[in-house]
Amino acid sequence: MIKKTSLVKISILMSVFSEPENWLNKAIDSILNQTFKDFEFIIINDNPKRKENDLILKELQQKDSRVIVIKNTENIGLTKSLNKGLLVAKGKYIARMDADDISLPERLSRQFDFMENHKKVVACGSFIRVFGKINRVDKSLPTNYKQFKNILLIKNPLPHPTAFIRNEIIQKNKIKYNEKYKYSQDYGLWSELSKYGFLTNIPEVLLHYRVADNQISIKNKKEQTLCAQSIRLELLKRELKKIHIEFDINSLNHMSLSIYNKLDRNEYRSYMLLLLFLSYINYTGKDIFLLIYRVNVKVLIVNFKLIVQRVLFTRQYQPLL
Repeated sequence: MIKKTSLVKISILMSVFSEPENWLNKAIDSILNQTFKDFEFIIINDNPKRKENDLILKELQQKDSRVIVIKNTENIGLTKSLNKGLLVAKGKYIARMDADDISLPERLSRQFDFMENHKKVVACGSFIRVFGKINRVDKSLPTNYKQFKNILLIKNPLPHPTAFIRNEIIQKNKIKYNEKYKYSQDYGLWSELSKYGFLTNIPEVLLHYRVADNQISIKNKKEQTLCAQSIRLELLKRELKKIHIEFDINSLNHMSLSIYNKLDRNEYRSYMLLLLFLSYINYTGKDIFLLIYRVNVKVLIVNFKLIVQRVLFTRQYQPLL
């Protein structure tokens, strides 16, 4: 039996629900076979009625004392389950893992070394290889802070199961997953963590990310989108407040000119205006084009082109860290 020390470098959080046994076993093995050994593996069983979960996790605890199993009395969902894990995590860092993905053997070692060498970074992820229904390598994720901050205002720029977080920031600022979000809870967490330091991605594949039709994330895509929408709006409101702009979501259609008149005509504020409208699903690219054109042709010609280049063609960025 492998024993764990009282103080560990990494706490790995994984919630289990109804993943196929072979998926779950592969996910678990990918963590236990890491080259970095100083960790605790906190697994939350969010499907207490499923016998397969009990059998697998009980056997796992008997083999490896680094494994800590938390069994929920009922299904409470991923967000609340992860918060239960955060409460007991003792590691210097917190790593996320999903029960249907596969971490590469060097993942924890690479992320640990990166965070040790970049003290201003509060969380990092990595590139991923998507497999299953789709097969591709995603290298489009942001790899420097400025790029990450810009993309955060539009979409989630850090794959949840690759997350590696500085636990001191979590504990000191009493940060947790926002339980009003059943889905896209990671996006909300990155938004909160961005108040306290840099976030980025290591530019190498450290995790294989499974995509299949029977996954919860696929089945609840619409709900995920709505949750992400709400998180993005909160983040936008926070950023706009920094430049002394308050807005009422219900009157958005009537405020484009009044907002613009309050802005200095510089790239950042024009950028914020564009993002505000991009955050609404019912606005199309054509709507945004016409809106900006109506407000000021210079914004369209200069800033819109620049924004598209910087946000969509992210490989132009050089790593900042």
